[in-house]
Amino acid sequence: MHPSFLIASRLFFLAAAALALASCKTQEKPAPTPLPSPGADVAPAWFDGQYQGSYAFGSAFADRAGQSVRFVLTLHQVPGTSQITGTMSENSGAFGLTSDVTGTCVREGDVIHLRFSKTYRRGKRPVENYLGSLPLGSTFLSGIWYDAETSTGSGTFQLDSVPLR
Repeated sequence: MHPSFLIASRLFFLAAAALALASCKTQEKPAPTPLPSPGADVAPAWFDGQYQGSYAFGSAFADRAGQSVRFVLTLHQVPGTSQITGTMSENSGAFGLTSDVTGTCVREGDVIHLRFSKTYRRGKRPVENYLGSLPLGSTFLSGIWYDAETSTGSGTFQLDSVPLR
């Protein structure tokens, strides 16, 4: 790969991570599911559903950096609350992996923030935290993910074709 492409892709990743972290006010270690910040509205229940997306490995994964994995995220929002639960099914290599997800979905101004932790059902894999944002009027949610235990393994993720509301 051309060095200028690598530099540009790293700068893009750093800018996206800084924007997501600034807008979501994240913590390094997973905390109890956060309450909406003052002035935040509970996101509408339409976030229930099944979404296709992908995540990409960051530079800390030397052998997989830049590689992406497709997944299907199924979410259920508890009516009248910001609480979400669901599953993530990913097609990784010769077999698929399934994870349980829990988190929140809140609206702050003109942005919907989706925050969840992913726990693999099998194997000894670390919990991963996902933080994403969806501007109202957009159909593309994007954000970052990171290893909740060490915060060293990280990357980006996106959900494709979120219904326009």
